[in-house]
Amino acid sequence: MRKNGVLILLLIVLLITDLILMRRTIISHKEIRIKDSVIHSIVSDNFALEYIGSNLFYTFEYDGMKIQDIPIKDTADRTVSLQKVVCEKPALIFRYQQRDCSECIAFGLSQLAEFAESASIQTIIFAGYSETYPFKQRTKTIRTKNIALYNIEKILPVDKQQIPYCFILHPDLHISELFIPDKSFPEVMKRYMQILKAKYSFIQ
Repeated sequence: MRKNGVLILLLIVLLITDLILMRRTIISHKEIRIKDSVIHSIVSDNFALEYIGSNLFYTFEYDGMKIQDIPIKDTADRTVSLQKVVCEKPALIFRYQQRDCSECIAFGLSQLAEFAESASIQTIIFAGYSETYPFKQRTKTIRTKNIALYNIEKILPVDKQQIPYCFILHPDLHISELFIPDKSFPEVMKRYMQILKAKYSFIQ
């Protein structure tokens, strides 16, 4: 009888110990998830702040800068002057180079296509290819209504960063509203496009 009682008591103690350990494990896992969530939130916030700060830096650095009237080539390999491309109205330029991040290019082009469908401002792609053939092959896949395409190797020093970017090019060839899109923050790109639509809605 005593042995049975001791065994039962021992089993109860073991069961309680297991329950306590299980509870501690659950609490520990929950705490780890909370910590991971907080860390992820902090990292995301820091990344967002860094992205916004970088954009502000480039905007201020290049705002008002003038581009030289250099010859560029269209998709038919015809040479035209930059001045003639812009003509008398501002244009939204999407700039990418052959070696830029392919996903970043695809994201920027998708946003650009949406913008061009409803915006009154002209929309232009300035691609950067050292050879004509790859430029022609690439542009065949991205031909979009209301968007002109040209090949130009160098425009601004920011080209060295090897990231796509946008800016407004004015008839006197000065630039404004330079912006670097990031697929991690699509809502920022959409807001940028909305602001441009509103600001240049007077253009016919």
